Amino acid sequence: MDSFRKYSFLRCIKFTVLVALFGFAVSFFVHQYQVLANSIKVSDQTSGLINRQHISVLLGRGNFVHIEDALAQLVKESPLLFAYVLDADGKVAATSHKSAAVDVPCCYDWENLEGSAFKFDGTPAAPFESVADGVSFIRKVTPVLEHSSSEKIGSLVTFLVPRLIKREHLADTLIISSMALIFILATGVALSLLLSRALTAPVRELTRFVDSVDDTEAKEELNRLGTHPFAGGNIVEIRQLLQSFLAYREKILDHKNLLEAQVRERTHALEVAVEENRMLGNTLRTALEDERKLIAQEIHDNFNATLVAIKMYSQKIEQLAREGGEDAQIAGMGGKITSIVTDAYSSARSLVSRLRPEIIDTLGLSGALEELVNNYNQSSNGCSFMLSIGDHCDNLDEERNIGIYRIVQEAVTNAVKHAAAKEVAISLHRPKDYELVIQDDGVGFKPLQEKDAGIGLISMRERAMSLGGRFESVNTEAGARIKVSIPA
Repeated sequence: MDSFRKYSFLRCIKFTVLVALFGFAVSFFVHQYQVLANSIKVSDQTSGLINRQHISVLLGRGNFVHIEDALAQLVKESPLLFAYVLDADGKVAATSHKSAAVDVPCCYDWENLEGSAFKFDGTPAAPFESVADGVSFIRKVTPVLEHSSSEKIGSLVTFLVPRLIKREHLADTLIISSMALIFILATGVALSLLLSRALTAPVRELTRFVDSVDDTEAKEELNRLGTHPFAGGNIVEIRQLLQSFLAYREKILDHKNLLEAQVRERTHALEVAVEENRMLGNTLRTALEDERKLIAQEIHDNFNATLVAIKMYSQKIEQLAREGGEDAQIAGMGGKITSIVTDAYSSARSLVSRLRPEIIDTLGLSGALEELVNNYNQSSNGCSFMLSIGDHCDNLDEERNIGIYRIVQEAVTNAVKHAAAKEVAISLHRPKDYELVIQDDGVGFKPLQEKDAGIGLISMRERAMSLGGRFESVNTEAGARIKVSIPA
């Protein structure tokens, strides 16, 4: 804040210096003009007074010596540079005999020319006009009247040089102008200090206001600032700025609260997803272990027994062959081995089918789904299954074929086992992406958002997401609907 105060103070000082210099120049020229005007006025008054009191009388008497004394006294007591008197014939009767800084002629023919101001070369010139040597002067001719009859008996000619007058009063002019300069600077410095304080105070208060944390504190701060001597209600702009800060601050707080709410929601969703993944992982591990146990049991109970039986019958055939047994017995033993191998082959195919739907490789996705629906229609009591498949649904890769097949398999199984459905409709079409919809009229299911949602829904959703698709599951008035969209 001190830096801002220093900045504003220096800016004001710079402006003050400019104003002071301008004031110095103005006061200098105004004072010199005033000195010149006063000098002309004093000269006129003094020459007029002496003319009326002395020169007219002395000139009427022909007393030129006393006229010269009177002119010398006139020049001495006034700013005039030179003065002389012309008689009625226009001849110089007397002069002031005052030495001048410039050579001012007095006795040339041009003295009889009309006008009051001339250059030294005799040509007309306006007052204050520069002459050949660079000096301007004022020449004034005052008629000398006879004291009793007011008849003109001569002329009083006076010279005044403005430059010399200004030079004589230059010191006074500088003193007065310097005093004006000092006064303006002092006043400017004082005003700069006050102005920098006035500018800094509301900024400091605004900083304190912005740092407010609580809404109530912010409003109280705004009310307090309203009575501040520098940032109060008298300065409408400052109060409007404070109100804008308050409104902006409220928007920030609202946005902050919204972001915090979104973070909480996403944190909760993440926690739910983590829990679902944990449950899904546990379920997959359990299913994997169960599948391994089932395969081990299948191998132990079926294939081991099959191999033992084949071994026994093979040994029996070998014994009959050594002992010369009858062909019918040997053929019977071979038939039993063939039957056992056929059953083992069927069991092996069933086991492989459970591990991977190889029917897809044979019939394609459409044929595999039709076979699945036919099997459920034959094996399910009281529930009918309908399948609708659009064109161009057999062009998927192996991963998406298996994914869609497993989703349909899981959804149909859930509808039969958990939803008590009577009708299940399955449709697979491709308007843009591949859209799989399974609709049933069962009791519905718990949403995925709930903690105890079924693991079947979670596995179907994870399978759809692994294919880059979207998974939706909703309960409807007629039952439940699952929709899966997979990019083409």
